[in-house]
Amino acid sequence: MHERGVARRLLELTRELCEQHQVRALRGVRVEVGEFAGIEPLLLRSAFDEQCLSYFAKPVELELQLIPLSARCQSCGQTAVVKDFRFECPACAGRQLELLTGEELRITGLITDEESGS
Repeated sequence: MHERGVARRLLELTRELCEQHQVRALRGVRVEVGEFAGIEPLLLRSAFDEQCLSYFAKPVELELQLIPLSARCQSCGQTAVVKDFRFECPACAGRQLELLTGEELRITGLITDEESGS
């Protein structure tokens, strides 16, 4: 399960961000995961939770935002969400698509006690 390695790297990066920004009370981390990123969200969450206490003194919430797979047709310029991994333009049936979103895997924010006013 490569999600373990991904979770470990997310935790390492989160710890580095906390050090850089002098975060003392981390509650969670926000992560975007693209539908086409090759990550199973439930397995990532499980691996993150399993390894979290090795990096932080208390549990840290993993807030996942799933990003749909979208593309632009290079023939007609139409932009659409790709459904069921069917790489065909819904407007012209063209198959030359440029992926716009769906391959992301990035930390987009830290959730801190300071943020919630606690």
